[in-house]
Amino acid sequence: MKIDIIERTRKFSVNKACVRRITSRLYDYFKIPATYEISFYFTGAGHIQALNSEFRGKDAPTDVLSFPMNEEGELARVGNISSNVPMPLGDIVVCPGYVLENNVGGDWEKLSYEVFYLIVHGFMHLIGYDHKDGRYKGSKMESDTSKLLMAVDFKKEYQSLIKRRLF
Repeated sequence: MKIDIIERTRKFSVNKACVRRITSRLYDYFKIPATYEISFYFTGAGHIQALNSEFRGKDAPTDVLSFPMNEEGELARVGNISSNVPMPLGDIVVCPGYVLENNVGGDWEKLSYEVFYLIVHGFMHLIGYDHKDGRYKGSKMESDTSKLLMAVDFKKEYQSLIKRRLF
């Protein structure tokens, strides 16, 4: 599988090996063929705000955006694909600065887990999950995320996922 990881932030350092291991385990768990390619962008508030405005009509920064490349129901699963031609799964854009300030209240100790959780959340959007009307609580997506996190131990992967860049 091809995994692109682009860092567009100076304040944070992303452990690309951790992102790759997390992604590989998600592919395995959800039986996504390795022919699907995925891209991750770790960016600043200005960039994610521009994307949020352009694609969702919300002129504000956010924690994560997902851009699936497949229509609902057309994603092939392992065993149901006859080609080795690379296919795009989609893009996930994460704003660690927004996450630090708004999701974990400035707590650097919680940042890696929260970014990990958003990678999982974004990945699930790429493979067809959604939470209608913005209601994540009580959704099938939330339930299946909980099942995934109980079934697969990701602790090694997320503990060193993101760090403060020292200048």
